[in-house]
Amino acid sequence: MAKPLPNYVAGEWRVATTTVPNVNPSNTDDVINEHCFATADDTRAAVEAARAAFPGWARTTPQQRHDVLRRASDEIFARQEELGRLLAREEGKPCPKPRARSAARARSSISSPARRFVWPARSFRQSDPVSRWRSPASRWA
Repeated sequence: MAKPLPNYVAGEWRVATTTVPNVNPSNTDDVINEHCFATADDTRAAVEAARAAFPGWARTTPQQRHDVLRRASDEIFARQEELGRLLAREEGKPCPKPRARSAARARSSISSPARRFVWPARSFRQSDPVSRWRSPASRWA
């Protein structure tokens, strides 16, 4: 079994002593990976880190926000085949043909969030700051 997937908190990877298995529901012998179980202290640290990071994020320009969201979108699109296969496995598709269909649906599920990053990224690039804040992307500010 590979190392458990750690939690990323305040710029560092945190490995927990307790893990939670991610199991293929159609083959319970197939443990896809293990996730570190965040403790209450981990959760508090993550909330504190987010609060501390917010003022810096709030000072970024629309172009800087666009660049960050665009990089996230590009990474998701670049890995959509891999992520699609992983989602199909997590869904527990037991035979190759449905698994292929599931992988296609999963790729669609992956590309949809990636496109969601692109739309606010474009919105942040608008030169009119008033228009920018009327968009749903303002919730991310």
